[in-house]
Amino acid sequence: MSATRVWSAPRRALRRRTPPPAGPTLSNLLPGSRARLVWVSNERALTRRLAELGLLVGAEIEVVQATGGALVVAVRGSRLAVGRALADRLGVERLDSGVR
Repeated sequence: MSATRVWSAPRRALRRRTPPPAGPTLSNLLPGSRARLVWVSNERALTRRLAELGLLVGAEIEVVQATGGALVVAVRGSRLAVGRALADRLGVERLDSGVR
């Protein structure tokens, strides 16, 4: 009788993702709104890339433009285009009242 192979998921698939805290995300802000970045989704590659762009926890962000698919944000003297899917994974604390 031959042994049966048992499939196991790759280790990476077994990592648990912690749900983001409740509260507004970057995609909820209106043009002209200012906010402070308070949390980033816990994906290592994403966190590293955002840090390279200057989007660190604690950074102040201003939404310059919000079109249907992307946001243009000003952070630390530069402007970045951020897609809605990414903006949903960035938690903010409002510094003014511009929220949807």
